[in-house]
Amino acid sequence: MGGIAAINAPVAKASLEFEIAQASTGSSQELRKLLREGREQVDAGNYAAALTLYERAAALDGKNARIFSGIGYLQASQENYQAASEAYRKAVELEPENGDFQYALGFSLANLGDNPGAAAAYRRAIEINGDNVDAYLGLGVVLLRQGDFDGAMRAYEVVTTRNPQQWQAYEYIGTALLERGRSGEAIAALQKANQLAPNQTSVQVKLGNAFLKQGNLNEAIAAFEKAAALEPRNAQIRLEIANLLQVNNNIDGALASYKQAATIEPRNAQIHLQIAQILRQRQDIEGALTAYKEVAGLAPEMLEPHLFIGEIYLQRQDYLEAIVSYREAIEIDPDNADAHYYLGIALQGRERNDEAKEALEKALALYRQENNSEGVKKVEALLK
Repeated sequence: MGGIAAINAPVAKASLEFEIAQASTGSSQELRKLLREGREQVDAGNYAAALTLYERAAALDGKNARIFSGIGYLQASQENYQAASEAYRKAVELEPENGDFQYALGFSLANLGDNPGAAAAYRRAIEINGDNVDAYLGLGVVLLRQGDFDGAMRAYEVVTTRNPQQWQAYEYIGTALLERGRSGEAIAALQKANQLAPNQTSVQVKLGNAFLKQGNLNEAIAAFEKAAALEPRNAQIRLEIANLLQVNNNIDGALASYKQAATIEPRNAQIHLQIAQILRQRQDIEGALTAYKEVAGLAPEMLEPHLFIGEIYLQRQDYLEAIVSYREAIEIDPDNADAHYYLGIALQGRERNDEAKEALEKALALYRQENNSEGVKKVEALLK
């Protein structure tokens, strides 16, 4: 019961802004045209086209910091953080006292995982503009990544002091405390974030994880349910709810949540496997068979579905289908003694006795390697 570990504090609040680059006095008509068309493409949401225009503009005017800032923004918007950081570095070189450029550089470097570089850029942004709460938030995140818990908390506390309504700061404080195992304090901080921003999915997920760490399953489920209501297309949240309900022995509820997750991610084999296993435990053989076939189709390399499908067909004396399933299982795991054993039985059912003997002898050898005396006995009984 580890919670949704993949959801962590974001790198920083993505408050990057597109600054309109102005052509300097005496600039060519071509440069003015490129910047005008670039802005039009940005307004239309055509970032790739805008980027091409701004790069052409940069070739004409390599001293215009706002052109490079625009390139950085467009690259960051497309998650091209290496290119974004290079563009923002150029903008910072041209205008070192521009706090927005420093913040944007920090944001890009943080997304690249360059935590020391990001921290330096965030600190420079704060030196230039001490009221930039986003820079403090970003600094806190990268300091936490570097193991500087106290430094991160100081950064977050600056934000809550200057802007007590800044819910993200409380969310980040809660995240930091949770990572330190201080779940009670984390819950208090996250509840404050929830009070300020009751419709934030990330806050609900972290509250769910914090309650889970405390062993409070009911509160955890309630928080995850709220997160699911806020973000109904998030399969991971549905899976977490299903896992918790299963732990609470609410099998019907767990099955319903797994099925909801499957409608969101219909090609996720692991979700269908969970459904199949629950149906099998409930003795819903037909439902389990359908679900296992779904898994086998999505993930043919997975062993369990082939073994179960073979078992059901063998019970129904549909020996041909059983043979197919067990051969597929053996292809995945050639040393699976049970697969060879049941393949032998299915082959006997089809009166393919030579092939059956070969399969059973292979099973016998594998059982002996495993020191499985029960397996050895049942094979020897068939070979007599």
